[in-house]
Amino acid sequence: MLIVQLTPMERAFMKCSAIIRKWVNTSLTMNIQCIEQLASGAVYCQFIDMVFEGAMPLEDVIFESNRLVDFRKNFQLLKKCIDELQIPLLVPIESLVWCDFNANLRFAADFYDAFQDFSAGHQERVKNYNPLAARNYQNFSMASPTFVSRGTDVPNLDELDPPVKDNTDVQTCPHEGLIKIMENDDGRYYFGVDTNTLETDV
Repeated sequence: MLIVQLTPMERAFMKCSAIIRKWVNTSLTMNIQCIEQLASGAVYCQFIDMVFEGAMPLEDVIFESNRLVDFRKNFQLLKKCIDELQIPLLVPIESLVWCDFNANLRFAADFYDAFQDFSAGHQERVKNYNPLAARNYQNFSMASPTFVSRGTDVPNLDELDPPVKDNTDVQTCPHEGLIKIMENDDGRYYFGVDTNTLETDV
């Protein structure tokens, strides 16, 4: 039997991942299995639609894809909405679309933290929101076993370009959700003002 020893940081990252996945799956009636699946950007787009009616053109969001060009389109829609709504959240698109675990976990934590703030005044809409109907009952899927299509048969050869270094450092995002988790001295893991601990399978 192989026993893997995890550092406190690795344990915290695993716990963060489990909390975020449970939040996403419960809120949007999804079944994501890993943080890297957030790299499509579709989840964040729907969270914006959940709070701000009419702000996100949800019909343009691509929910079922494993193509980098589709991921970029989703994040570009997200960034445009975030800028228009004046939400203080940086969106490092190129760091996210390549399914990097650390980049996606940090952004997810920052987004969760921001979500607590910008959803506070829209609780009724959030409560009555039907995520399945809103996305026209589309499945959310990043085709396995490889989440990102990097083959030579892709329709758009731009997918094969190496990742471009963003000018945005994900660690400088204004909402430092991960830091809040790491600095908890009571052993619990939570984001922002949400102090309810979540039961997870990790």
